[in-house]
Amino acid sequence: MFTAVLAPQTQLVEVINEDYSDYVSLSSRLVNVDGAVLRMRKPLLELKVMRAAQCCFICTALHKVHAHEKLGAVQNAVKAELTSLNQGLKRRKEVATARSLLELLQELAHVASKVWGVEGGEPPAA
Repeated sequence: MFTAVLAPQTQLVEVINEDYSDYVSLSSRLVNVDGAVLRMRKPLLELKVMRAAQCCFICTALHKVHAHEKLGAVQNAVKAELTSLNQGLKRRKEVATARSLLELLQELAHVASKVWGVEGGEPPAA
């Protein structure tokens, strides 16, 4: 059992020894990493700001399109209502004209009945 525990430990030591020189040199290679990160930070932040601005622009454009569609729907509804009102006004005018004509005909009939009643005769035959 002791050998079973030692075997993985031995393998681990061998793996560490193989890569030890890389591990030790890693710290010397990481010296300029902070500088590189700082140099990349500004352009990355600028990209982030530009992306946010583009998203805002796209959202605003989509909102305008949606608002324009709503406005078009409202305009169409108003046009339909205006057409309906104009048709109603036209019909009202036709009815008023017909009523005036009917009133004139009634007055004419009343006057004719008085005239024929005074003479005592019948209306002339056509």
